[in-house]
Amino acid sequence: AKAFRMNQYQFQAPPLTKVNKVILITAGACFLLGAILRSIGAFSLVELLGLSTAGINQGFIFQLVTYPFVETELMSFIFSGLIVWFIGSELESLWGARVYARFLALTVMAVGVIYL
Repeated sequence: AKAFRMNQYQFQAPPLTKVNKVILITAGACFLLGAILRSIGAFSLVELLGLSTAGINQGFIFQLVTYPFVETELMSFIFSGLIVWFIGSELESLWGARVYARFLALTVMAVGVIYL
């Protein structure tokens, strides 16, 4: 009897790179902290770290950097993390950690300014 063999495709996830590891850990910590604060009825992490014109007018310039780390929905957090992991790891591998970190910082701040 002949052995029938189909072409098999194997999925291989990219390695988790250094910059993306820091981003994902920070986002995970913010997500958990926000969920805990929300469940005990304390202040909203989104109001403090999320980007808003009211926050910027009050002098919260740090919101231009912190807003990407604040997620309130689990699925949004998961899919954002997957995008960072899959696409970001490839970019960091190609460009190097320093160039990739500069790219992220510039992109986050530029999008924040455009949003405002």
